[in-house]
Amino acid sequence: MPEQARSKDVNPLRRKLAERWEWLIAVKADDQEQARLGRLFNILMMISTGVVVALSSVFLLMQPLGLLGPKVSWVAAAFPLAFIPLSLFCLVRSRRGSVLPMVRLYVWINLIAISIAIWLFDGVYSPGWMLYIWTISTAGILLAPVYALWMTAGVLGYFLLLWLLSRFGFYTPLFTFSPGREFLDIAML
Repeated sequence: MPEQARSKDVNPLRRKLAERWEWLIAVKADDQEQARLGRLFNILMMISTGVVVALSSVFLLMQPLGLLGPKVSWVAAAFPLAFIPLSLFCLVRSRRGSVLPMVRLYVWINLIAISIAIWLFDGVYSPGWMLYIWTISTAGILLAPVYALWMTAGVLGYFLLLWLLSRFGFYTPLFTFSPGREFLDIAML
């Protein structure tokens, strides 16, 4: 008997959470395909917000653990934290029907920000290279596969450029994660 009472208590809560979730990812759309695309993008924006909070937390926790200096820790945490307003802005605008412009905005800003973060932090050896997977996948799925191909080619070109510049002594990253490299590599997986 107590199990039935408990299940009756959980169902209204579960139903209310499901209704809130549906409200959060809903899109004002002209057609069914745009509504589907908008819902997918809005789900990705919710995931993105969670990911950037987790990444910022990792970077901020590395300082008290003695794995990073305060300057490196705060600069590293600033990059993901800057994406919280971007993700929320894209979510709100997408809900209002501006799906494709928000997908393009998010993808290109993400691509540029990751490139800057890699240039600042460890260059060719940066753990940030893995973050391109998110951006390229989002572009390939929500925009068109050709976006993913061109972005992949751009990322490869960028890698080769940084590798050549560092190999010939024209580039040195401003910051390094060397003392906390193992902790960061584990956290990024």
